Amino acid sequence: MMLKLQKEEPYPDVLALVKKLAVSNDPFLNDKPKGCIRCAVVGNSGNLKQSGYGKIIDSHNLVIRMNQCPVNGFEKDVGSKTTHYIAYPQSFRQEDLRNASLVLAAFSAQDMRWLRDGLAGKKDKNIKPVKVDRKKVFLFNPELMWHIKHQWGIGEGKWPSTGIISAFFALQICDEVNIFGFGANRMGYWDHYFENNDGKANSEFQKTHVHDSDAESQLLKKFSDDGKIVFYRGART
Repeated sequence: MMLKLQKEEPYPDVLALVKKLAVSNDPFLNDKPKGCIRCAVVGNSGNLKQSGYGKIIDSHNLVIRMNQCPVNGFEKDVGSKTTHYIAYPQSFRQEDLRNASLVLAAFSAQDMRWLRDGLAGKKDKNIKPVKVDRKKVFLFNPELMWHIKHQWGIGEGKWPSTGIISAFFALQICDEVNIFGFGANRMGYWDHYFENNDGKANSEFQKTHVHDSDAESQLLKKFSDDGKIVFYRGART
């Protein structure tokens, strides 16, 4: 589904929504270990297939996943642990949230209303119920989202992907950030680890060109070159 630009919302209305949804702290960070916080940001690239990264991923203090990210049947390559699940309304999947904290990447006040109504159990054909501990619901900082788009060069007219948003989220709260399941496979195609294919074609969502994959890849490469993150390139890269 292609995202569309939303009309500008009155600031007081947006602020009121944020106050209703925001919580003061994260239970995972309250119980943070002594020493550094090690974080795995796990994308859904097909380069995770046959990687054997599962145990490495699960060894991190925080494991951040996004959008469609099934683990059952894929544990050897993607692990089974999830502490934070990042999504927007169209990509949210209750089965992938599991027992993790939900971090909403809200592109508009309408997205925040979706979360409010979903938490309240409002019955509407356009609203997915959101079953999660209210104390484990967070909003991704919209100011940081603006900086990702406008100051880090993520393509004019493009939306930052949930993947790049998740990487920035980790950089804000973690001492060590390791990236798994990002980028194309070794044949240059952008597929998903949960798809049954030969990796010789792009996913349907990639064909929409909603995101600037090249700009995001270059930015993450810069972070890697600068020692800010570590890339695990997978078995199909």
